Amino acid sequence: MYILGVMVFLKKHGFLRRRTGYHLTFWFCIFLIISFASLAASATVLFSLTLALSLVILMTIPVYLHFYFLDHFFNAKRYTLYVSLVIATIVVLSPLFYLYFSNFFGTKNNIVQWMIDIIFVLVTTTAIKFVKHGFRQRLQLHEIKAKQLQTELSLLKSQVNPHFLFNTLNNLFSMALEHGDRTVAEGISRLSHLMRYMIHESGEEKVSLKKEVEQLERFIALQKMRFSDEDAIHIEFQVEGDMDGIQIPPMILIPFVENAFKHGISLCDASSIDMRLGINSKRLIFSVENTVHHAVRGILESTSGIGLENVKRRLELLYPKNHELTVRQADDTFSVRLVLHY
Repeated sequence: MYILGVMVFLKKHGFLRRRTGYHLTFWFCIFLIISFASLAASATVLFSLTLALSLVILMTIPVYLHFYFLDHFFNAKRYTLYVSLVIATIVVLSPLFYLYFSNFFGTKNNIVQWMIDIIFVLVTTTAIKFVKHGFRQRLQLHEIKAKQLQTELSLLKSQVNPHFLFNTLNNLFSMALEHGDRTVAEGISRLSHLMRYMIHESGEEKVSLKKEVEQLERFIALQKMRFSDEDAIHIEFQVEGDMDGIQIPPMILIPFVENAFKHGISLCDASSIDMRLGINSKRLIFSVENTVHHAVRGILESTSGIGLENVKRRLELLYPKNHELTVRQADDTFSVRLVLHY
């Protein structure tokens, strides 16, 4: 009861995270079950408590090793390595457990029985983990659907008859061509395609990576129209790898580029934006590095359209434990690196 009281106190005052508290509670319950089972077998109190504590402490080794293997190898679809590590863990720990408990407690379990016990513990804890993960996914799915509905409602509120906007842009495009201003006509055409993508494709769960890259290129081309050849501005966008068959959420990359143009360009000073997209069979890597001329007010600052805060939240919902977002700011440079595992 004293130990349980200490755990409650630590939890109440914020010393334990919720997840840590759950794990400690689980192992404390196992400790109590083993202690009472040992006492029921006519063992002394000291022997029962020592045996239970030793068993609980040592069993955490294969359990948390297995959780690590699940997160880093099984979820990454590296199944052969995952199975090999699990088997190695059981084979190595079983004789160690046998030697420890037979020498200090006189238990009669042989190595094979210890293997069976470790496998049983791994199966039980993994089942609990997956059940908990299933409930969490259902909650996240409801949250995603709620956010999608909220986004759709906001989008509907902001749409003042998109057909009217497109018709107006088409009229401006025709007028620009009639007056021989092909630069303006080209800019209007790019803006029209970008708006059409934002309105019609943003409601989709995923779009092809090729479509997303096309919109990035249109957005970059529109931004370049603000500058002349005499401006000391360097902008580069490189794509490496095969984009065929890859799907990503729409509008997930553009906010990082928006942020770079917002904070990285100055007509008075030399400026640069370096954007790179790399694709291989297991992950997508998108990086943006730009010069900084004004203090950046935090990475999660909203930009025009979808802000970086929204992108970060979307990544947490759509790619839980399957993405890495790294942000770095030096004296004169600001960089973002996004890795999506698929």
